[in-house]
Amino acid sequence: MPGPVRLALVQMFIDHKDRQSNWDNARLYVEKAAQQKCDLIVFPEFFLGGPGRKSVTNDGKDFFSSLAQKHHIDIVPGTLIEADEHGHMLNTSYYIDNQGTVLLKYDKVNLWQQERRYLQPGYPRFPTAQTRFGFRVGICACWDLAVPEVSRHLAMKGNAQLIIVPSYWTLDEQDNGLQKFDPESEIKLINSLCSARAFENEVCMAFCNAAQRLSPGSQQQLPFGILAGASRVAVPFKGTIGAIDGDHQDMLVVDVDVCAVSKNAEAMYQIRADYQGGRVKPRL
Repeated sequence: MPGPVRLALVQMFIDHKDRQSNWDNARLYVEKAAQQKCDLIVFPEFFLGGPGRKSVTNDGKDFFSSLAQKHHIDIVPGTLIEADEHGHMLNTSYYIDNQGTVLLKYDKVNLWQQERRYLQPGYPRFPTAQTRFGFRVGICACWDLAVPEVSRHLAMKGNAQLIIVPSYWTLDEQDNGLQKFDPESEIKLINSLCSARAFENEVCMAFCNAAQRLSPGSQQQLPFGILAGASRVAVPFKGTIGAIDGDHQDMLVVDVDVCAVSKNAEAMYQIRADYQGGRVKPRL
């Protein structure tokens, strides 16, 4: 019978000048998660460096497939910058199971404003896959979370029960003035979006952001804005059930019975049943 799954979300500090250190750091976290008997580990968006052309890698998938098989753990290697056959750079996520098999691939569709200078949006496909844990999983990336139709599509059309969200979410980018409204506004937005998507779609949400600093109180300057941190897991009925309180590097480990939570939410709210029965208006 399906039961609780142990999720590890790595809020990783990304060194944009030393890509090899990011690979090494990721490998160490996979080993750490395996030692803690985690079933699934998730990394943030751009966690090997990015989003520029220097960060293009087409061997990341194979690297993490080998790690998944070696440590018998499922891996979502954040997002990888990959070039398609036309030379366009895509922001790509994979779900790799513990046998090293790629269960799904997703190219980020809804790019944040600054990303559009470097990256090509993916074709609007939102795949899901059946996992060994008995539930279906879907992936969206960062700003996709702010587009409710993405999570709705994954849940209602793809039957996802867990949605994983690798992110590189910042507090204030290029002095856009956001901080003058509320310094905590983006953290509040992250928390609200994760909880709302969980409740309105009867799913568990795993939001994994990048870290601003290596440890609390340390100071590092990053080229793409001030990162919010705030990685978390949110579920129906409860909202956030685990979070990293801060913007430092850390690994959040949360046990969650995805199948039970989603089935209980479906029984209570019957959103999926109403959607599939044509009673939800408007429809996608």
